[in-house]
Amino acid sequence: NNYQYDITIPETVTPDTIKWTVTSIGASAFKDCEDLYSVTLPNTITSIGSSAFSGAKLLSQINLSTNLKTIGAYAFYNCNNLTTIEFPNGITHIKNFAFNSSALMSIEIPSSIIELGGSIFLNCTQLKSVKINNGLRVIPNDAFSDCSNLTHVELPQSLISIGTRAFQNSRIDSIIIPDGVIKIELATFADCDSLKKVIIPESIKIIPYCCFDGCYELKEIEIPKSVASLGMETFGSCTALETVIFSEN
Repeated sequence: NNYQYDITIPETVTPDTIKWTVTSIGASAFKDCEDLYSVTLPNTITSIGSSAFSGAKLLSQINLSTNLKTIGAYAFYNCNNLTTIEFPNGITHIKNFAFNSSALMSIEIPSSIIELGGSIFLNCTQLKSVKINNGLRVIPNDAFSDCSNLTHVELPQSLISIGTRAFQNSRIDSIIIPDGVIKIELATFADCDSLKKVIIPESIKIIPYCCFDGCYELKEIEIPKSVASLGMETFGSCTALETVIFSEN
């Protein structure tokens, strides 16, 4: 039908004369509610369950509780009209695939985040800008893979690891890997065909298989003296690559 509707979740409910505080949105609570347009959450909410709004294709507006701690797996999967989200300071966990295939255009990850789940922003094709504040230590596998319009990324100094295919097939044109990163995984930046500049810190010891494979615009790379091993096809299909500088080791 052509209807769309808004929902306001109350702070308390009183079934059977007993007042209860609403603290969570249950798993699959609004899954596939294709006419749901906006949701207003009370600040009593501390968790959003897995698949809570998955498939809510018209969902365009939702305010997250200032006391929210956890967003479950697939919570906003395939929310095709959700272009903005503001994560509250204090949120600690966002689980696997939480915003996979949503329409988010920019995101800022607060410093309170302890864990991001794998494939969290996979296939967010409208995502253009990502800022991760200091605090996060690991970017998981496929976190921003196939974000085909992602051009700007700010990584925190707290970071120590970047997962497999984390930025594969994005449109970033430069990346500064923070000094504290000790591990980058397979195909982390593969098929980033606009990538022109990479700064690799001396904390990196291994650049693994296919890490920069298919970075057609990459012309120059400097390998720091800390690197002891380059994986197979690390720079495969980098057809514009002209200069490789190996620091004295």
